[in-house]
Parts: sequence; C-alpha cells; structure tokens
Amino acid sequence: MQFTAQGTFSDGTKRDLTNLVSWTATAPVATISSGGLAKTYTQGSSVITAAFNTPGGLISGTATLTVTAPTLVSISVQPAVTTVVAGNTVQFTAQGTFGDGTKQDLTNLVTWTATAPVATISPGGLATTYTQGSSVITAAFNTPGGLISGTATLTVTAAPTLVSISVQSAVTTVAAGNTVQFTAQGTYSDGTKQDLTNLVTWTATAPVATISPGGLAKTYTQGSTVITAAFNTPGGLISGTATLTVMARALVSIVVLNASTPVPGGSSVTAKIAQGTSHRFSAWGTYSDGSQNILRAVWSVTPNPNSIASINGSRAIGLSPGTVTIIATDPATSISGSATLIVTAAKLTRIVVSPVAQTIAPLTWLQFGALGEFNDNTTQNVTEDVKWSSTAPAVAKISISGPNVFATGVAAGSTMIQASLGGFPGTAPLTVSSASLLSIAITPEPAGLPIGSNLNFRAVGTFSDGTKYPINLGSAWSITPNDGSIATIVPVGSAGVIVAGIAAGSAMLEVQLGGVSKNAVLSVQSVSSVAIAPNPVTIAQGTSGKFTATATLVDGTTLDVTSSVTWISATPTIAAITSAGSVTGLAPGTTTIGAEIGGQFATAQLTVTSATMVSLAITPTAPADVALGGTQQYTATGRFSDLTTQDLTNQVTWSSSDPGVAVVDGFGTASITGPGTATVKASDSIDGSAATDQKVLTMH
Repeated sequence: MQFTAQGTFSDGTKRDLTNLVSWTATAPVATISSGGLAKTYTQGSSVITAAFNTPGGLISGTATLTVTAPTLVSISVQPAVTTVVAGNTVQFTAQGTFGDGTKQDLTNLVTWTATAPVATISPGGLATTYTQGSSVITAAFNTPGGLISGTATLTVTAAPTLVSISVQSAVTTVAAGNTVQFTAQGTYSDGTKQDLTNLVTWTATAPVATISPGGLAKTYTQGSTVITAAFNTPGGLISGTATLTVMARALVSIVVLNASTPVPGGSSVTAKIAQGTSHRFSAWGTYSDGSQNILRAVWSVTPNPNSIASINGSRAIGLSPGTVTIIATDPATSISGSATLIVTAAKLTRIVVSPVAQTIAPLTWLQFGALGEFNDNTTQNVTEDVKWSSTAPAVAKISISGPNVFATGVAAGSTMIQASLGGFPGTAPLTVSSASLLSIAITPEPAGLPIGSNLNFRAVGTFSDGTKYPINLGSAWSITPNDGSIATIVPVGSAGVIVAGIAAGSAMLEVQLGGVSKNAVLSVQSVSSVAIAPNPVTIAQGTSGKFTATATLVDGTTLDVTSSVTWISATPTIAAITSAGSVTGLAPGTTTIGAEIGGQFATAQLTVTSATMVSLAITPTAPADVALGGTQQYTATGRFSDLTTQDLTNQVTWSSSDPGVAVVDGFGTASITGPGTATVKASDSIDGSAATDQKVLTMH
C-alpha cells in the first residue's frame, strides 16, 4: 500500500514531503520503503510513521495500517478432464484463488482423494490407474470458514490386448554358419503395433539353429528350423513363427599347405625343393560354418607355361631353379588359394630309407619312406621321387599307393628295401618271419553304429610266434546284408574299412585273409545324445587344440564319433575346426564349438587368447639311447606369456641333425636308422613368436 506525507507550514501552506521524510512501520506486520510503499506480511496492525528533522526539532505524523488474512475462495484441479489407459499415471495440480484475487499453488498443501477402485492418488497429486472406469479426483483444504475443494474427472480405458505376433527377418534362406536377425512385432486390439523383439521369448528348433534372447539366430547345419517368438499375456500365451531354411555350408576360402601338415593353419605355405624332386600339397577349404576340410581341387602353376615346375594333381615337380606359384581352385565355386614353390639347384648327397631292421610276418605290411640329404644342408622327403625295389621279391614285394610305399611279406627270409635317385641308393634291411596267421581282431571292438555315422575299423592279426601286425592291406572286407539297406562299407587300403550306418538294424561285418576270418555284429541305432570333451578349452592365437565327440546310442552304448560328427565354429573369424575335431585359433575371442550327429547337438566353449609363445620344451629331457630300428616318442610343450602351457607336438617342425642316425616325423616320433648320435630339434613360429628346443638321441 502506498502512503503519502503532507507537511503544513507556519504560513498556512502545505507541501508533499513523501520522498523527504523518514518512513518506519512497526514489525512484523509490515515494512515500508523510503518512498512510502508498505509491504504487508501477516495479520495484525502496524503504525506507519513519517518523520522530518527541522531546526526546531523532529516533526512526525502517523497512520495505522490494519492487515487482515486473505480468504481462500476456490480450488482449481488440473487437468480438469483427462483419459488414459489403465496402468498409466497422471500428475494433477491444485491452484487456490483468494478473496484478494491472488492465486497460489496448493498441490502439496491440499488433501488428495480419488474414487476407488479405478485409481489412487498420492499426497503430491500423482494418480495411478488400475482398471477401466471414471474416478473423481478431489483436492481439499481446510480454512477458518470451512472446507474448500476442487475436483477433476479421470477417465480410465481398458488396456489394448495383444492379438498376434509377426516374426520377420531380412532373409529366409542362408548357408550354414551364418547369422540372421529376427524381429517380433505385436498387433493389439486397438490396431496399434509395437516392437516386441526384446520382450518375447525366442526359440529355434535344434540342431539346425539356435537363437539369442535378442532374436539373433545362428545356423549350424543344413535343414529347416522354426523360429518362435512367444509372449505371456493375462489371456494366455501369444506366439508367432517364421521358417528359416539353412542350406549346405558355403566355401569361404582356401589355403594351400604341405600335404604332411597334421593340422591346417591360417595361411598358405612356402615350400622349397631341389630340382628333380617333388612336393605334394593339400588344399584346405574353410567354410561358412567355421569347419575346415581337404578339397578335391583343380591344381595349376603360374606362370604357365614355365620351365621351373610342373604340377600333376597336387604333386609339384621341380624342373629348374626359380620360383612359381601353385594354385588350388575349387571347381564348383572358382574360389582359389595359392602357395609359393621355390626350386633350388641343390644336389642330392645321400638317401636315408626308414624304418630299418624291422621284422614282419607273411601277409603283413610295413610302410617305408625316403629322406634325401642335399649339398645345401637341407633335407627333403623324396619318397615319391625315388625308384623302389626289393632285393628279394619272393620274400617281400613293394606296392605303391599314391604317395605311400609299402612292403608286404610274402615268405620267410631277408631282403633289402631299396630307394634310388640320381645314382644315390638308400637301403633298409627287412626280415619276414615264418609265423603263420592264427586269428584276426577287428578294432575298435564293434558294437553300436550310429545312423548317419562313418566309423573306421581296422584288422590286426595274431601270428603263431605271438606277434601282432596290422593286416589291412590284402584283407577282404564284407558286410551282410550287402544291399546297403542297413550299412555300407568302403575299403581304404592300409587304413582298413569305413562303415556307414544307413538305417536301424543289425549287420554282420567280416574280414578275411589267408583263410582266416573274423566277423562281428554291428547294431545300427539312433543317437540319443552327444557330448564334446574337453569343455571349456583355451588356446593361444595361432595354435591348435583337439575336441572329441562321444555319442550315446538308444541302448546306452557309448562310442567315439569324433570323425563322424559335423563340426562347426559359431564364429569362424575366431576359430576354425576340421572334420577330425582339430581346432585352430585365428583371433582372440570366444566362440562356441558345435557337433551334430543323428539330429543330436552338443556345444563346447573355446577361448582364443592373445598370449605369445615364450619358450618351447621337448620331453623326455634326458638323452635317449635307442636300439637300431627302434623309436623314441617326443612331445613339444610351448609356454606362453600368460603363464599357460600347450602341447604343440603336432604343430612344431621336427628335424634331425643326422637322418643317417634318426629321422623324425611330423608327430614327434624319431625312428633310428643307423649308428651314431643325432640331435632332435623342434621349432615353431606362432604369430611372430619363435622358439626352439633340442635333445640328444643315440643308437646303441
């Protein structure tokens, strides 16, 4: 309120002193500014004083200001009318209008109520809806003159119900090993649609595919899988489906390796041979499902024509010094891989034939190999380059199957197995005993055979002198019934026979040699489960590991089906796996390894680390002393930067300082070839980390 001060002077004149006087007001009812503007605060009376100093003393005047409390007149509730779906919340506010025209927010001062059971409301005005209907929202305030209140109407509608789920993907057909993202869209009773991809429960029919909680399907094997998205509602389970067709795995890439490489690596090789010798390669295909297999490739050499090397199948022949590229191409896809072949001018200085000083029985066989030493201090497998013969064919005869050379015992006596190349002979003595074949055993012991599997059986003969020898070469295999209705057989020479399970039933497997036979009953059955071991597995990048698969048949029989299952790697960029269960770490990370047979599926976890190789150790550590013709098995263990160790026996490069004393194969087996002392060496380079170790081996 604005006050003014008027002064009356001795001559009767009057004058406005509002801005000249000193203003005061008795607290706490009011305060007053230097210009006379009074601000009221609370109910009561305040004396307003205007004072002015004159030469004759202080002159003042007063007025009384009575302050009364404002009266609440009404309450407005907002929003006044609103409609929501049951389950939602609504914030209400309350505004009071007073008798002096002022307004004030009373949201946190009023008492809130809502008519049940449609809704409830909190002390701060937040209404929660529960069911269809109308609820009156009331805000009330007690004043000296009585209860003042305001209301609003809240209309609650029923929530729309989920009617159906549509499952969609960008593609419906993929090659095994790929992933497909699925989405789930729900349609409601009010016609609205909502993305439910991360709310539904996803399932996929095994073993063709699996699917993550977010709808990402991972395919494993050829076939069809039903992808289901399900959601529980008060009215029951609502679901939608889609069919994903998985085609056969697709070839992704090819690496060209040495044919003798036990486990494929991630990159092609560079081979070096002397002119006039040869080298056999192998083409390994990596597929979309992370599996690796040897391909039947079309081989070529570039440049073409050239005078450096020729190619016959997978065997490259060095003609003159120089470098060429060996190419393996898949005829179905035209995907290719290549390796480098270097032909040197090195000259042969010695041929070593192994094994030596062995004894076999008639009808049995022994495999031989030839290693060449050259004047550039290199050694090379020349088994396919030499000319093989037996000095006594009536005692033992030579047979050649591709890159493999065998001597088969004919009759009792002694012979020399000879290998010659370029005027250099190599020999190994062989004795054929007079022992006769008494009985045959089939290994592994035949029992159950899973439908859809391929199992390898071998024959071992027991002879009259108590010795046992493999007798696969020359043995005759058969199966009854022989119409292929239950099982089929494929003889594989020195490796025995492959038996394939076709349909449930019993089949008789028989092997016969020299009038002696052995038969066994095979029960072809369905697979009830399959398991992978070990699980989990951790390997370093660039190294290899090994998985095995064990099937349980419907009658409870268990058997090793490692070479019969379909192996996959869920993330092929992290690891690849061969049909024999050998896995190679390609990049750091974790992947799932899967095995499928007969509609049954198992998984194991593989972690590939970034650890680097620190050292390599050969065992046994003590110097070995072995008899002529004997063998010594070595293992190579790598130690890595994360303090782990790994068996690298089948991955390292083995060598002997003197092949005339001992030769070492790719699996660490040293065979004694002559008198003296040699150093056995293992070396490896893994992702740039190299390590070696060596041990002394002596013939006694």
